[in-house]
Amino acid sequence: MLLVWLLTGIYGGPIALAVIPLSMIILLNQGKFDEALLGFFLILILSDSRQQNMEFAAKAKDICLLTLTAGMVLFRDSFIPVSRTFMRFLPFFAFALIGLIYSQTIGTAAQKTLSYFLILLIVPNYLLTAWRNQGHIFFRNLIFFTALLLVAGFVLRVFLPATVTLEGRFTSILGNPNGLGIFVFLFVMIFVYIDVELKNVFTKTERWIIYGIAFTSIILCNSRSALLALLIFFGFRYLYRFSPAFGFVVFLVLVLGYQYLMLNFESIVYSLNLQEYFRVETTSREVLLVSRRYGEKGMRELRLDSVIIANNSEERVSVA
Repeated sequence: MLLVWLLTGIYGGPIALAVIPLSMIILLNQGKFDEALLGFFLILILSDSRQQNMEFAAKAKDICLLTLTAGMVLFRDSFIPVSRTFMRFLPFFAFALIGLIYSQTIGTAAQKTLSYFLILLIVPNYLLTAWRNQGHIFFRNLIFFTALLLVAGFVLRVFLPATVTLEGRFTSILGNPNGLGIFVFLFVMIFVYIDVELKNVFTKTERWIIYGIAFTSIILCNSRSALLALLIFFGFRYLYRFSPAFGFVVFLVLVLGYQYLMLNFESIVYSLNLQEYFRVETTSREVLLVSRRYGEKGMRELRLDSVIIANNSEERVSVA
């Protein structure tokens, strides 16, 4: 079914906006809530693509969201007991509603707020229902489905590299490399949680394959933050397994030595011959631009590790 959506969207144009919701209704009517949810995930991922033939996904995602909402109402007996995860986010939405008053684009802001509310209301309920219907096999399918999407990016990199590359960095089927880094990081976190909480869902070989796909994607997209986050996560995970006390000591050492590490980051990277991967020259230019703008006194007051320069432009500097 998902392949039909993809082909219809690429070659059918506007027809996809009718085919996708209608087929999703058929899936819901057949009780295939897991497939409907995975289809929604696919549309959300493809909507981030920069390719013109994927524009249908950006237009279809809102229709899919409304279709899933209607499905939850029409087949409400299947969603009992209802997940109350969204209740934890009510303070956030209350704050968002207050923010709408000061928004210069209140129409767009209201639509975004409503979309996030519906996602937090619907997705947990579909996940819970799919798990009740299929058990652990649903989460196994979810992980392999996501891994398959990442593998599709590898295939495109071989045969159609221009479609999965942005300024020399790998984007897979997403729109930008940093987005891919965030996506893979969250994928690994979810996979580890499922693997730990639901015993014997994956074999040892399957674990290595999934980790291999994830780390290959991280390395190819050249996302330094995502790679560092994963290394920190797995490093401390195994340290605390070995000895919680030793892990805590290492954590304190890293906290105390963080500033020294950042000040000598460039020298360390050059000594390891990793300057191209970490794009040290780009980082140096960014620091130079900040120095020119804020002056020597300002540089002493700023935390250099919290400075972000968008698109290497002197006019677009933001300090976290």
